[in-house]
Amino acid sequence: MSFWEFWSFPRERNFIPNLKDWAFISESPVISISSNIHLGTDAWIRLAIIFIISILYLCLFLALGLLVSSSVQNSAVSLVILLLTWCTFVVFIPSTVALIASGFSNPMTYDELYKRGGQNHRELRDEYFALSQETRGFPEKKIQLDSEYVAKGTEQDERLSQEHLNQQIAQIQLARSVTRISPVTLIQHLLEVFVGTGFERHQQFLENVQRYAREYREFVTDMDRADPDSLHIIGVREGMSKKPISPESIPAFEDTLSLSRDFNAAAIDLFLLILFFVVLMSGTYLTFVRVEI
Repeated sequence: MSFWEFWSFPRERNFIPNLKDWAFISESPVISISSNIHLGTDAWIRLAIIFIISILYLCLFLALGLLVSSSVQNSAVSLVILLLTWCTFVVFIPSTVALIASGFSNPMTYDELYKRGGQNHRELRDEYFALSQETRGFPEKKIQLDSEYVAKGTEQDERLSQEHLNQQIAQIQLARSVTRISPVTLIQHLLEVFVGTGFERHQQFLENVQRYAREYREFVTDMDRADPDSLHIIGVREGMSKKPISPESIPAFEDTLSLSRDFNAAAIDLFLLILFFVVLMSGTYLTFVRVEI
């Protein structure tokens, strides 16, 4: 692999995470009994946390059933109330309320993104053509101008993409905050966090990709500086080192999970789920006391 191909390689790749929310839960029992696959301490802790959350979720709805049953004497009315409650928390809030909340935030559409990107490229290209007239007969100045053109174009694209991504994240966070009034949404968020999928996991992945991109560029710059024959003009084939790159020296991309960070991300959802359970159990207890009196 040549140095130019090595430098161009990451720019032609897109990192797209494969999110499968329930794969970890459904496959972990099978994996754990296999003699060829061993789960680490981190994985077992995550399984234990998921099991505890599931029990808490089950107890929450049992407490809700006891509260309604003890408050209403007619069993038919009790059944209707539970059915309406279930439809509200399972169907209406996670879908309809989330859709309404997301409507209050309008991120940039892909058409607007491409339009702004095209406008930036045209302005930069016109500026480049105007300056390139002054570099005729000066090959080194031409190479330096090409490098500046590539650097500015890359910076503009990254800034625009980050702006679009921030707008999308803000819209998702708004919808997730509103739907936290549903225990069903809370359990979904908690499972996504501790299984290692979902929105928080996607954000961690993007941060790891950005960190790797910085490390990759620093590595390319250091390798080019080590070649005394190079012009040290990054971004242009003629200005970079011609020495081959060993694949073993390329920094590897690492996408790791952090249990402590997952705890921090799930703290609010876990607190709200426990709060729901405490409130329902307290209401059930007070209802039973009132009935006995």
